[in-house]
Amino acid sequence: MISFWRLFKYLLLCILGLSIAIGQPSLILAQEVSKQTQQHQAEVLNQRGQRQLDLGQAREALESWQQATKLFEHLKDREGITGTLINQNVALQALGLHLRACKIVVTALKFDVEICATSSDQPADSTKRLFDAEIDKLTG
Repeated sequence: MISFWRLFKYLLLCILGLSIAIGQPSLILAQEVSKQTQQHQAEVLNQRGQRQLDLGQAREALESWQQATKLFEHLKDREGITGTLINQNVALQALGLHLRACKIVVTALKFDVEICATSSDQPADSTKRLFDAEIDKLTG
């Protein structure tokens, strides 16, 4: 004959198992909705940045794209990260911050070498040659 405590433990485990089985899909659904919301927010920020840049608001565009990049990083969306980093490059160039712009695009394209001119010792044409060589590696 089954003791009362064994029956009680069995029923308790069954109830716990059922609650986990019932609760798990709603947790997964909530996580998916959150990801979709973050994806949408990142895309809206990306579009906002483009409109801001079109209106000559490069600093605001840069901030929008930086926020979008953070969301894409959280989502582990490599394509989104790369796109917003390239957009940041454009905004930084518009602001005259060419070294930062160069470093951003090097990060976006995952180049392994330092090609950005950091001083007048390294002329811009040298940077362009190094950059072109890295692009050729990607496309060749």
